[in-house]
Amino acid sequence: EKEQGKNFRLRNVERQGTLVWAYAEDNPDYRLVVINAANDGFQSKMSNETGSYVIRQFTHGIENNITTKNNHHFLHEILEDIQEDLHDKGKQLMVKTFNNKTEYIKFVKNTRQSKKKKKVMVEMGKVMIIEQEENETSDSVSKD
Repeated sequence: EKEQGKNFRLRNVERQGTLVWAYAEDNPDYRLVVINAANDGFQSKMSNETGSYVIRQFTHGIENNITTKNNHHFLHEILEDIQEDLHDKGKQLMVKTFNNKTEYIKFVKNTRQSKKKKKVMVEMGKVMIIEQEENETSDSVSKD
């Protein structure tokens, strides 16, 4: 399987000219989860065919936990399984930070009815959200 680096730089995600923590405001990191796909000094990898190893396994892990394991596992357990699998395959080591018991997050299926169906498509750095009314036959596309 052919793989490549992501060539990611901090300036790609920095918020220019904004206060991260304003005066008299609660710390914005109180309930923060940070998942770095690779530890310091190493690069996360991706497959040319399936994309990021971490993101692919994360989405499969969450879906599998909800559909076949009766949502038994917490976020940290799913991430530990992914980390073990990546290690066994000789890939990167993830680094995770959980603030204020966020490691006990469980994802649930959204059961609210929506008039619009949404599909998210990721194509080489572009994210497209496709919305379709239930009675429409064509897609309207918004790029984010």
